[in-house]
Amino acid sequence: MKIAVRYYSRSGNTKRVADAIATAAGTAAETIDRPVGGQVELLFVGSGLYAGKIDKALRGFLQGLEPSKVKRVAVFSTSMSGTSAHAEIKKILDERGIAVANEFFHCPGKFLLFNGKHPNDKDLEAAAKFARSFAASVKKKK
Repeated sequence: MKIAVRYYSRSGNTKRVADAIATAAGTAAETIDRPVGGQVELLFVGSGLYAGKIDKALRGFLQGLEPSKVKRVAVFSTSMSGTSAHAEIKKILDERGIAVANEFFHCPGKFLLFNGKHPNDKDLEAAAKFARSFAASVKKKK
């Protein structure tokens, strides 16, 4: 079983969530600058939202994923607005033929004067719980 975590973060909010997810899943969080190597049973992909959209760098990363190498994706995100990146990421990956879980993790992210204490410890524990749930489902299939 191989689990990988990739993220895009401008402010550090999504990086904090990615680190919590990776620790809970027993792997390392990597930025999208590092390609996904080999076969991956479960790929956690995360991003912040910027003016309501994912960054074009993440869009390019997603469009470059190979369906033969990535079996399933679980999405996580942060944003000031409360809107998740799930729908946008799912649309891109559906077009690539990569399965995306319907369940996703999203929490507020600090931006300027908004959401000043997020992601907080409670958010990070919820992210870890999300990751453990998906990682357990992968382990059961082995």
